[in-house]
Amino acid sequence: MVRLCIVFAFLSMIIVACDDTSGNNSSNNINNTNNSNNLNNTNNINNTNNITPVCGNGVIETGEVCDGTELNGARCDSIGQGFEGGLLACDQECDSFDTSACVLPTGDSTPTPDATVLQTGTGGYLLRGT
Repeated sequence: MVRLCIVFAFLSMIIVACDDTSGNNSSNNINNTNNSNNLNNTNNINNTNNITPVCGNGVIETGEVCDGTELNGARCDSIGQGFEGGLLACDQECDSFDTSACVLPTGDSTPTPDATVLQTGTGGYLLRGT
């Protein structure tokens, strides 16, 4: 009988020692808060809306008409300056096209005045004469 009482007392102490009646586990709550903050930090790092455009990286970004060889589908004959073909390029600032290698129609010795090509934001282009 004494052994049974000792076993019962021992089991009671184990149960009481393992029970957390407060319902709080501050260590886990702190870790969970940190995990939430880490997720938010990751989202902020991946936010591309706050990145300054970089001319020359081959990606057309906000404010750029073209970038390197990326011309957004534009060609000499599609930018509205009267060229019939040739090789369209991007200027060094990525804010307009370089038309120096574009070809005028045969017999046309008057080149179209220089113009700046602006992206309209709707997928089109706007020419501004200089």
